[in-house]
Amino acid sequence: MYQSGETRNRGARAALCAICFALLFSTACIRHIHTPLGSDLRPSATARARLAAWGGADLSRPLPEVETLPSTSPRHDQFALRMPSVTDNNQAERMVTATYFATTGPGPRPLVVVLPIWGSSVYPPRKVVRALTTKSDAPAANVLWLHGDARLFDWPAAARVTTEEDLAALIGQWVDSVAGTVVDIRRLIAWTHTRPEVARNQVGIVGFSIGSIVGALVAGTEERVASSVLVAGGANLHQILVTCRGNTNRFKQLIEERLGWSSAYLESWLEPRLEPINPVHYTSHVDPRSVLIIDANRDKCIPQSARDDLWNAMGKPERLSLGYGHRMSFLSMTFLGLHFTSREIMDFLDRSLLDPSMRNEAASPRAEGVQTLTAGPGSRHERPID
Repeated sequence: MYQSGETRNRGARAALCAICFALLFSTACIRHIHTPLGSDLRPSATARARLAAWGGADLSRPLPEVETLPSTSPRHDQFALRMPSVTDNNQAERMVTATYFATTGPGPRPLVVVLPIWGSSVYPPRKVVRALTTKSDAPAANVLWLHGDARLFDWPAAARVTTEEDLAALIGQWVDSVAGTVVDIRRLIAWTHTRPEVARNQVGIVGFSIGSIVGALVAGTEERVASSVLVAGGANLHQILVTCRGNTNRFKQLIEERLGWSSAYLESWLEPRLEPINPVHYTSHVDPRSVLIIDANRDKCIPQSARDDLWNAMGKPERLSLGYGHRMSFLSMTFLGLHFTSREIMDFLDRSLLDPSMRNEAASPRAEGVQTLTAGPGSRHERPID
């Protein structure tokens, strides 16, 4: 029930999106709204300790199993990491898996953690990893690429919900899955800090969609994080679960049919139960100068209120709002979108984390308002991405 429609139509939708983007960008431009860093440089102190302490205070255990891999990068040694999750993370054998690229040059270098879109496309995270590890003009960085073949939420289990008690148990499991995954990521970060090639407390996080939500939770609970790029995410999962399409829409319809609830009642019922994994509650030590938010103005999955609430809670960091929907916005990472989002991600990582000569430019303002990026010589977006 939770796989058929989306799986069958994914290829057709992707082809249609590609055609639309090819036509849209035939003029070699992409429209977006840029909102520079706000004047309020500190968000309100609303952090809560529940997620930070979830799974126990000891982040040094368990240690991952480490397997040396043939390196695909001339500047890195490459390793496969594997360790048991602290929770039921809905992955195979409840394991956490990752690929770690360790720099081979002199001196410690920052670490960039690239999160997956659990159970969905690997293209966005893989493109960032490739830019960080294979481009000769990119500043050297250690890279931790977390994998996630299955979705964090057990959607087939949602099909078996028949009572409010079933639903409460399911939501509790989903909260544990997300919270435990945040702890898993923090434990991998702690492990990297035992290695000589990793600079202390210079960690970047890049996340997309559900990975962006998890990334915001990591940034809010892990003090080593010094730079965050959050793409197509937001806050308020209680809103997302009643507005998004695909699995979430089928979940909402099922609950409405079996329990006789309205969408408004379902949202209000979900809000307190999903509160422990709402990123807005974990932003007290996040410096908004260290955050770039890239979202989509026509996103029908992440509602405007969810996007705005995260942006406000993080102290109004720099924000790029693309004029497209949730899925369509990811094509801005491809040649169809002039690699716009890919370049902005790398540019911000350079300014905020990787390139010491550019760190003072991390909060440099650009003109606010609607802008059109035109590719061409002389642009600051000249670094090759593909």
